[in-house]
Amino acid sequence: MLRPARGVGRLSRVGIESDRRLAGALVATPAGVLTLIFDIDRDIVFAAGYQPIGHLIVHIEGPYSWRGELKRPPAALLEAFEAYGDGQVDGLDGIVGRQPGGTFRQNVWRTLRDQHLPVSYGHLAELAGYPRAARAVGTACAANLLGLIVPCHRVIKADGGIGSYGYGDGDGVRIKRRLLAHESGHRRAPAGQAVS
Repeated sequence: MLRPARGVGRLSRVGIESDRRLAGALVATPAGVLTLIFDIDRDIVFAAGYQPIGHLIVHIEGPYSWRGELKRPPAALLEAFEAYGDGQVDGLDGIVGRQPGGTFRQNVWRTLRDQHLPVSYGHLAELAGYPRAARAVGTACAANLLGLIVPCHRVIKADGGIGSYGYGDGDGVRIKRRLLAHESGHRRAPAGQAVS
């Protein structure tokens, strides 16, 4: 069951004029249960992570009305996660996600969504057009509110090491390993990319 963390005041925003009606739901993934926070009218995801809802909702900006917990996400979101779980590595590509961030972060996240293979921080920086910004790419990954949808789990160290992963309340590296193992077992390389 989704429960807000103590003291999370943003959950009580019902009544504020807003065109965003947000709800939460849990969805199964190969690495465990993922919490989603989404607009129930538009199937736009505002946060996703292997954390309780209270850890995610505090990062959502602007007015919204909270509609509570649903037994499952809307059909389009559920179908995308089921496709991913069934081995379609690009199954989440059609999900619309929104999160706050400046031009640099938005560009890094957009570039990362196009990557279906593990990529180093430095290489992702190059692909995003910032060849000398590997550390800033790491910071963008750490600020990502859309775990799995913006696949920061695919970003690894230049030496091939796993690196870190900020989702899962201390279980991040285990989650990252499980996601990478799932994807490597089902990977089909998109045009122009080689499977390693």
